[in-house]
Amino acid sequence: MIQEYRKHLDAIDDKVASLLLERLQIVKKIGDEKKKQGIAVLDKGREDKIKERLSRLCEGQHEKDYVLAIYEKIMMESKNMQK
Repeated sequence: MIQEYRKHLDAIDDKVASLLLERLQIVKKIGDEKKKQGIAVLDKGREDKIKERLSRLCEGQHEKDYVLAIYEKIMMESKNMQK
């Protein structure tokens, strides 16, 4: 049974990694546009909206903490990529 769960997790991990790489390509394009337009990398309002939207997807506080901790890292790396 554990092996089946792990196979399922492996498949999910593959999808997550693929989506993160797709996200990275879009982040780079946004960074290029921000540079062209002279817009600051940090958009706190946008980050707050993302966190709020993702929080609504979560059923409990533990799930919310889990998702937001991961997205904090994703957003940090996205900002670093746009610099």
